[in-house]
Amino acid sequence: MNSIENGRPPLDTLLIELGSQDPRVRETAARKLGHISDRRATEPLIDLLFDENGSVRVTAINALGFLRDERAIDPLLNFIKADEWWIRRDVVKSLGRIGDSRSLEPLLQTLSDSNIQVRESAMLALGGLKDKRAVEPLLKIYKASGNTYSARALALIGDASVLDTFLEALEDERPLYRLVAIEVIDSFKDERAVKPLSKLLYDEDEFVAGRAAYTLGKLGDEGAVGPLLNALVKVNETKTKIGIIASLGKLPNSQSVDPLIKILDEVETSLACEENHLDIDLGCAAAASLGLLGDKRAYNSLIRSLNNPDPNNWIRPFAAVALGRLGDKQAFEHIVKLLDDEYVVHRIAAVEGLGYLGDAWALVLLKQIHDSDDGVDEFGISVRETAEKAIEWIEDKA
Repeated sequence: MNSIENGRPPLDTLLIELGSQDPRVRETAARKLGHISDRRATEPLIDLLFDENGSVRVTAINALGFLRDERAIDPLLNFIKADEWWIRRDVVKSLGRIGDSRSLEPLLQTLSDSNIQVRESAMLALGGLKDKRAVEPLLKIYKASGNTYSARALALIGDASVLDTFLEALEDERPLYRLVAIEVIDSFKDERAVKPLSKLLYDEDEFVAGRAAYTLGKLGDEGAVGPLLNALVKVNETKTKIGIIASLGKLPNSQSVDPLIKILDEVETSLACEENHLDIDLGCAAAASLGLLGDKRAYNSLIRSLNNPDPNNWIRPFAAVALGRLGDKQAFEHIVKLLDDEYVVHRIAAVEGLGYLGDAWALVLLKQIHDSDDGVDEFGISVRETAEKAIEWIEDKA
């Protein structure tokens, strides 16, 4: 019998189940308590740390972390030196989730634990505390071993004093070190990174080059536009080109519009050829970035992409959204056609595009779609929910 049938609220039912003779029931109840975000469960879960069943104890440790109640810190610290490494690891993770500075010293000590999983969990937990006192020991670990967990912890803390170390690491001969350095630099948004990241657009490792491209866009510095446009012409690796295109869309600059239109047109033209198709993802990225740039020079090319019925033309939904962002009311009649498309993702894009367009007729149509189309795409996004948001956008503008 569930909690609704027996009239008890879920918390009360789960607390009763903690006293069950069956350890499986206790374990399940503890797990659920960790996810209901009710701190009244803290004390009962603390009591469960001494359960006779090991699985129940571990579940209680993790549940306390999810509750994020500072009252659990001292009880959890009693188990940070447990014999079982997996218990130490889970205690460390829970302390990191709670995020109280009282855990700092015990977590720093755990950096020398005999088990690598415990040590790496401690690094991330220290990152979650965001306490600058952890910077020096974490940086020491990174310099000694290049441990990626220590680097990510430093990124979480966000102390700019470590930036020079990671700028230097961009020139490391090991691809993983360069990649991790980019991830850390990503969190600082410092213009000093533009030049060294621009060099990495030509890196021999495609993952490094691609991540460098995306990060240049996230830095938000217009000084990256020139290097990105140069690399767009010279680089052949598709993943890197897609990253470059995506970043150009995040850096408003009129110089980027014509090169992006050219890419979109070339991909569209290649769809008509039986051979030598260009990667459709390049066209999708170009359409999306042109929408973000909002330059109406892209209108005709985007209309062409939207109206191309080729079954391989997956640029259409990106073009629909982009046209909406351009704000040209002439696009209304073209975007509307996609509302009858068999593919849900196309209909969702059309709805989103109409929302950006903000046309009065779009509002009427969106309300009809909201009530009639119950389509849901593979990611769980529904036409109805998208229409609801689009309606809100238009009404907020009014």
